[in-house]
Amino acid sequence: MAKGLQTDITNLQNTLTIINAFILDAENKQTQSNSISLWLHQLKYVLLDARDILDEIEYESLRNQVLKANGTFTTKVQRFLSPSSNPLAFRVKMAHKIKHVNDRIDEVASLRMKLGLSVSENHHASGSGSGNSSTRVRRETHSYVRSSHVIGRDGEKEKVIRFLMAPPLGSDDDEIDVIPIIGIGGLGKTTLAQLVYNDDRVIEFFDLRMWVFVSDVFDVKRLVLEILKAMHGMEMDTHMYSFDQLQNLLRERLWGKKFLLVLDDVWNEDYREWLELKRLLLGMHDGGDDKLGNKIITTTRSDRVASIMGNANKHNLRYLPEEDCLRLFVKCAFPEGEGKQHPRLVEIGKDIARKCKGLPLAVISLGCLLYSKPNESEWKKVRDSEFWKVNPEDDDGILAALKLSYNHLSSGLKQCFAYCSVFPKGYEYTNLELISFWMAHGLLQPKNEDEEPEDLGEFYIQELVSRSFFECASEEQLVIDGLISEELELLGISFFKMHDLVHDLTVFTMQNERAVVKFNSTNVKEKVQHLSFS
Repeated sequence: MAKGLQTDITNLQNTLTIINAFILDAENKQTQSNSISLWLHQLKYVLLDARDILDEIEYESLRNQVLKANGTFTTKVQRFLSPSSNPLAFRVKMAHKIKHVNDRIDEVASLRMKLGLSVSENHHASGSGSGNSSTRVRRETHSYVRSSHVIGRDGEKEKVIRFLMAPPLGSDDDEIDVIPIIGIGGLGKTTLAQLVYNDDRVIEFFDLRMWVFVSDVFDVKRLVLEILKAMHGMEMDTHMYSFDQLQNLLRERLWGKKFLLVLDDVWNEDYREWLELKRLLLGMHDGGDDKLGNKIITTTRSDRVASIMGNANKHNLRYLPEEDCLRLFVKCAFPEGEGKQHPRLVEIGKDIARKCKGLPLAVISLGCLLYSKPNESEWKKVRDSEFWKVNPEDDDGILAALKLSYNHLSSGLKQCFAYCSVFPKGYEYTNLELISFWMAHGLLQPKNEDEEPEDLGEFYIQELVSRSFFECASEEQLVIDGLISEELELLGISFFKMHDLVHDLTVFTMQNERAVVKFNSTNVKEKVQHLSFS
């Protein structure tokens, strides 16, 4: 066994590579079967234990190199004679450990065959650029909202309407004015678009208004069909028309009309797809001299999507102020006008609303969860619980909305994002520290030989910023060791923060693998891989 250790190590490394790829693939498919989820957890635990064995071997190899270069003759003899550090004894011990972990891998693999478990997708969609598409079928949005049900967005609504009614930005006939509304999931991008869409001034200003829910798949033929359906509320069978017939019909219906098109929930990062749709929307101007002032509103979570579609008028949606969060919470948690009858609950509600950190969907989720529940202990439980533990099965809640963004990340980026859970809430990350941390855990594995891990780390950070997982620290706050933000930038140092609820998502993705311990903690679960000291 000792003689064959090197072969065993190579075989185990190859096996782990395949297992890791399989686990990531299964996670991307987001299977909802409890049995396959439990089986995957068992497989992951074996993977982690096998990695520990390889770490132990690597550590011993490095120690031998140091000893060979710097150790005295006496030290080498003592080490050889010691039962705990004798090279032959170590090789035999490691060979036994590898055999044991291989047996466990075989056992878990055979369990899958025995129980007939299979990893399958419930739904597949593509078109999200570099990330992986969500596999959950999402609820389709619509264009209507009662303005009396929306709190705290009046100023931003007016700003977007001013964009809509302003003259076209340029005289270029190859462009159409796009107003991207950008923000993290659950911030209220769709709600703001609905408010604008239903404003009387907007209705009067445009000849045509069309609302299209885009979602993952940016299929131009489907979008043209949806635009035609939105135009007249008409049902059309996609199989009855060729793409050419649809584009002719679109140009005919839009000819000479000033229109507003809302493209809600856009994930497409392929400029060619957008260019094809844009050319069709501009097609009705062929041969004409005047621009009609057509406008497009798009809602997206990604700065990159906004840049592709045109971000001259982009609007970064702000978090809802604390007082507006409380008003929204009271509106959701109590029947109309009854909040004043429960002053103690309202006081607890203030803490719950503050905990939501300006995310309206989080406020609504918790408010509706507590609706008509006068029990004070239930309110305190919600106030004091981690957000991801409150109502994890809510498919329309804030956790589901944030998981949607997480599901669109690439496999490597998912792992790097999840490891941010080791840091405490409110932590101010620096790019240098975060990249070193990811590298130390072996998470930055460039695919190209000429790419450095640090470059990949910088790319990952920019991706997380672009997708609203990280927020750049405001420049006025950046004075570190006497250096102001401009000097820090010259040194290549940047700072980021993570919204508290996004941090809850990182914790949710790691769950049993990560724990926070206090100085008097005595109970740490067996499968925990990462400890943070409070």
